[in-house]
Amino acid sequence: MDADRLVALGRVTGVHGIRGAVKMRFYSGSAPAVLAPGAPVRLRLSNGQIAVFTASEIAAQGGRYRLRLAQIEDRDGAQALVGAEMVVARRELPELEAGTYYWADLLGLSVYAQDGACLGRLVEILETGGNDVYRVQGEQREVLVPALASVVRRVDLTAGRMWVDLPEGL
Repeated sequence: MDADRLVALGRVTGVHGIRGAVKMRFYSGSAPAVLAPGAPVRLRLSNGQIAVFTASEIAAQGGRYRLRLAQIEDRDGAQALVGAEMVVARRELPELEAGTYYWADLLGLSVYAQDGACLGRLVEILETGGNDVYRVQGEQREVLVPALASVVRRVDLTAGRMWVDLPEGL
């Protein structure tokens, strides 16, 4: 894994009020541990450039978050950030328990059935409430794979592969 690779943690989805706060949606559903008042916030803007800000306040608001950045003082400045993704270097993320993975590490994996047939690449992770669902795009078709321990049998990030035991009918 490339420790310097930038990993997207969330997206600016809108503005809040007139003093420059932005609304954030984090891909994990909760604010990342690396985000706290005084922490640097790197945003990948729509043109691909990385802009660095300082978090001054973060507050949960009904499944989303309100984030104030010290350098943004008005609604126009906040509006310019809508659509930007918050990114961090992979090495800055905390280590996870065995058997758990960051989405960024799973996206792009080749997915194989237990019989060795390649189903395609994991191209998207969908949040469904009960469990995530992996959207796997093959040459001929798309497969939706429930992200359950009973289905996902093995993940090898080094080899870039995932093995699944699909339920009947998939």
